[in-house]
Amino acid sequence: MRRAKSERKLSMRAEVPLAEALGPAALLDRLTLVSGDLRAAGRIGKLDLLPDRTPELVIACAF
Repeated sequence: MRRAKSERKLSMRAEVPLAEALGPAALLDRLTLVSGDLRAAGRIGKLDLLPDRTPELVIACAF
């Protein structure tokens, strides 16, 4: 989130209407445990967790 906001020269307090997390189900399960904190810290309106075949976690943001 910080990198995406910084690259777009946005304030760290800028709202992120939608973020999608793609990755292995096991990682998404762990992310679910902290999703509330992540949404609050990143000022994310909606966080979608999408299982994918990628070996790592990828976060995509819509501004």
